[in-house]
Amino acid sequence: MWGGNINQLANGNVEFDVNGLATALFPNLASEIQEVTQTTTPQIVRKMDITPMRMDAYRAYRVPSLYPGVIWEK
Repeated sequence: MWGGNINQLANGNVEFDVNGLATALFPNLASEIQEVTQTTTPQIVRKMDITPMRMDAYRAYRVPSLYPGVIWEK
């Protein structure tokens, strides 16, 4: 791994991004973004894997909709 970031969200969950993950176990995984709960047993709320290997997510941030009146749902 060579980079990424972590943010605490307004709902108390944590969102993080790690990249440079390619290993023998995950040869096609370049980056992964997850939102997890901060409970005793953390639960994954959202997850996104980025492939192919030539693409990495240096940083990941959640942004509101860029379209007036549109709200993104799970």
